[in-house]
Amino acid sequence: VDLVKFNRIVPAVNQIETNLISQQRECREWMHRYGIAHMGYSPFARDKMPQLYEDSSLEAIAAKYGKSPRQITLRFLHQEGVILIPKSVHDERIAENLDIFDFSLTGREVDILRSFDRNTPLTGAVQNPSRVAKILGEIH
Repeated sequence: VDLVKFNRIVPAVNQIETNLISQQRECREWMHRYGIAHMGYSPFARDKMPQLYEDSSLEAIAAKYGKSPRQITLRFLHQEGVILIPKSVHDERIAENLDIFDFSLTGREVDILRSFDRNTPLTGAVQNPSRVAKILGEIH
């Protein structure tokens, strides 16, 4: 909200930490409201929670599609409308990261993955667009 209010040109993209634990749904709603694309960095939370990818529900979804839990994570974020920028220097991981476009998650699977959200960034600053909008008089 502050980017829109205090800049003559509205940003086309806002890059924020986005992963299963910090899905940034509220921020994404605000960005959509102002026509700003949501680009998510750190989709794997910089491996600060490796046990997440051993979760039985995530593994079951991955097994259903013959994918890895990380591919399921990327597909989920993509289906949620997030532009993804996973980091890797390993050819096999780069190829795996790109191999997410031959399937779609069901509504039930999306709901399961949404339940992982703790609305707490692991690597970046906490965002609160509702508070900023209220301060700026956008909402009452």
